[in-house]
Amino acid sequence: MHKALLLSGFVFISFIAVYALLYLHNEEIRHQMSDANSITREWVEIQEEGKDGLIILRPLDYPVPPVRQGRRHLDLGKGGVMDAKKQGPTDKLESSGGEWSIEGKHIHLKAPGWEGDYDIEDLKRDILILRKR
Repeated sequence: MHKALLLSGFVFISFIAVYALLYLHNEEIRHQMSDANSITREWVEIQEEGKDGLIILRPLDYPVPPVRQGRRHLDLGKGGVMDAKKQGPTDKLESSGGEWSIEGKHIHLKAPGWEGDYDIEDLKRDILILRKR
């Protein structure tokens, strides 16, 4: 009787541990999906805010002061479609298509001027901070 009680306690604790691991894994997947949804928009690089190797991006509707050399834009669309924009010789934005993917706190960009892997240091509604890996 004592062994059966001990065994059932062990089984119960094992069940709780497995359930907790599955729950945490599902939360991580939900968090990744949330990041992918909140990152999907057009961002503008704010070079004057960047330091220590960080790339600071703000949403297109953020009040960004103009700069003489223009600003790079990064438009991350749904389904991994990307459009990289920069100021051209006539001061108009020129765009180049590309692709992007996200895995956890890492994003892979494939477009002229943005090729490579980046760590997502911060992601909020009004800011995206990247660090090139």
